[in-house]
Amino acid sequence: MKISVVIPFYNLERYVRPCLDSVASAARGSDAGLEVICVDDGSTDGTPAELDGLAAKDPRIRVVHKPNGGEGSARNAGVAAATGDWVTFLDGDDVWLQNHLEVAVPLIRRHPEADIVALKYADFDDGARPPVPTGEKEKVFDLGESVPSEVVLEVGVFPTFFRRDFVAKGSFSSLPLGADRLYMAQCFARARTVVKCDAVVHGYRVRTGSMARAVWNARKVESQCDYAFGSLEALAASGRKVGREGRSYLASLWLSDVPNRLVRLPRAERRAAWEHWRSTLGSGCVRALPRFERVRRVLRGCSSSMTLSLAAARLFRKLGVS
Repeated sequence: MKISVVIPFYNLERYVRPCLDSVASAARGSDAGLEVICVDDGSTDGTPAELDGLAAKDPRIRVVHKPNGGEGSARNAGVAAATGDWVTFLDGDDVWLQNHLEVAVPLIRRHPEADIVALKYADFDDGARPPVPTGEKEKVFDLGESVPSEVVLEVGVFPTFFRRDFVAKGSFSSLPLGADRLYMAQCFARARTVVKCDAVVHGYRVRTGSMARAVWNARKVESQCDYAFGSLEALAASGRKVGREGRSYLASLWLSDVPNRLVRLPRAERRAAWEHWRSTLGSGCVRALPRFERVRRVLRGCSSSMTLSLAAARLFRKLGVS
């Protein structure tokens, strides 16, 4: 078995070595083949030189240099270059824990029927020690007819392994926020079997300057709108029943959280973002949730007025309806 690790980098010079050292450390003792595909997404600092220098010393590392196109574009380029039986993703400022392949490889081999094998990560502050590995309890989900809320809410892009012939049929969007969630919803809409293990094998570095922690602006609000209702549309189109809690979470992000963030934007940014949100209200992807469907219909009916539609959304949120 061969595993391809796709790692996008953009101006992450100081994190290149810790990231790749963690992968090399976790691979020691594993009998699985490994290729590490580092995608330099048009970095303007010393990242390209760092990557090329490490690749010259380790034949498992391949570097793809491309113009800047965002994380989704970088991941798509990495998947296109992958030759492994399984593909997994790692952010360039995160780390694998020592037990990563020690847990993942036997888990994959125990479940040859799986399309997706998911493990867990734990946060750690930039400059602090990575978390301690834990747990190994596993569950198997057949998604042929339904997608449980536990899968929707707890299975993410990392630390997750995807069968390469499965992952090659999808692609990441260019959304600056929530592309991971949208991608996973699209995966759940077509996956047959998902294996979920509670072992913590990945350290997620919490640092300032990341997109997820940047100040909210119109671009981020529009992205949240797109990934929330886009995820609902993908799941609805699959014809599979989706757990109420998971579907409600996405519906609330779209119909309640987005307008709540809209009112906090500077006036100069608000209208364009509101117009974007308004354009999505025609989607009937929440028909399976009568409460949210009623909210959507009311908001759409009010959408000729930004003031009225945002006021209605705030009222629904205050009443706990959405």
